[in-house]
Amino acid sequence: MMKKTLISLALCYCMAMAAAAQNYDEGVVYESENGQRIRITEDKNFSSGFSISIGGYEVAFTGSETFDELPPAEKRRMRYRKRYRGHLSYIDFGFNGFTSPNYSAYAPSDHGFLDLRNGKSIYFGFNILKTSTALDRRGNFGFTTGLSLVWRNYSFDHRITIDKQAGKVVPVDIVTNNFKKSKLTTFSLNVPILFEANFSRHLFLSAGGYAGLAVGSHTKYKAPKTKSRSGNSIEMFEYGITARAGFRHMYVFGNYGFNPVFKSGTAPKTNTYTVGFSFPF
Repeated sequence: MMKKTLISLALCYCMAMAAAAQNYDEGVVYESENGQRIRITEDKNFSSGFSISIGGYEVAFTGSETFDELPPAEKRRMRYRKRYRGHLSYIDFGFNGFTSPNYSAYAPSDHGFLDLRNGKSIYFGFNILKTSTALDRRGNFGFTTGLSLVWRNYSFDHRITIDKQAGKVVPVDIVTNNFKKSKLTTFSLNVPILFEANFSRHLFLSAGGYAGLAVGSHTKYKAPKTKSRSGNSIEMFEYGITARAGFRHMYVFGNYGFNPVFKSGTAPKTNTYTVGFSFPF
């Protein structure tokens, strides 16, 4: 083993000395017994560095030149290889709504208890991680994913809160003279997946899906402030579709959840949707 190591080191030393003694423009060629050639030449696109050509493929080890100092052809190649940023914004702000709930298992007097004040049912998303890749060398098409923290607030239109009784989510009247508002809030971890089409440097469309977990929820009403973390029977696993469009720094988005908001059989079946704006700073 030691003998093989010494021979390998000696061979590398001889190769390095031979390379140093040769003219870089001509290069140094090493040929194995089976005809495989290794050519080491100067990388002419850089002031320092070299490239290795093996079996028809060339690997370049470049020097420290700046982009402005590169030849025009190399600049074009580097522009194609530039990092694709994608259009998953850092902050999403919007408004939530419920699709028409199915109240067939409830008394007529309870129908409509999930009606919302959509203008006060706020959606807030914060994308803490993002990774993107171009699907073609010009960046006309791309793929983006990440990790999002999502808060959904559902502000009830009626003077009620909700609670789970006998395995069923039911409305509970709020009896107070100082009533201000009542809402349901959920907190989720989501993974969005977007495929993007870029029509210019500033105009794009993207569509895809999302999946995640609702890791927390509570109901709250005022006044006096009363908060409960049980009794809402929120479905833990969530998934849906999402679409985005933007021009320059103005983005809009829409989400639609395929999963019911509440666990099956515990509440009126309804899904959630969101429309809003994104802030890509």
